[in-house]
Amino acid sequence: MSTQKISNIDGVLEVSRSMRHVRPAHYIFKIKSFSLLSEFDVEKLESNDFDSGGYKWGLSLYPNGDEERNGNGHISLYLVIRDTNSLPPGWEVYVQFKLFAFNHIQDKYLTVQDVEGKTRCFRAMKTKWGFPQFLSLDSFQNTQSGYLLDDSCEFGAEVFVIKYDGKGEVFIHSERTQ
Repeated sequence: MSTQKISNIDGVLEVSRSMRHVRPAHYIFKIKSFSLLSEFDVEKLESNDFDSGGYKWGLSLYPNGDEERNGNGHISLYLVIRDTNSLPPGWEVYVQFKLFAFNHIQDKYLTVQDVEGKTRCFRAMKTKWGFPQFLSLDSFQNTQSGYLLDDSCEFGAEVFVIKYDGKGEVFIHSERTQ
């Protein structure tokens, strides 16, 4: 596992990268004919919705990098909370998440997450979190790297919503005298 510090407009991110065999638990986003995204100058590609923790989520992919967040020369990938109109005023959703890219050669998933599973807060003013420098375009487009095979690729997500359910207990210890 490697740790990398990335600066962007949101501050300094510490990112952990590792490889694993297990596919993402919540969502897989397959793209066929990836080259068409560049050909048609697609700035951003949005996935379909998926459910996790009682909320609707999606992936937002910038195939040529999110320039606003220092993603030049990279694929940028974000987790986005969707369908927020049904949430109450002042809503906040606390999440730990991982984003993935499938490596066809290694038959493993590149796993990218905040260091030490940092919890992120989604709210009306911050509906997306992720990685502007998810994967370098040089590495992604290099056929020897294994992320782009026959012009197809796969990205994924795991989303763990942290909810307090109000349960707990109190333990009181008192010394016994004899």
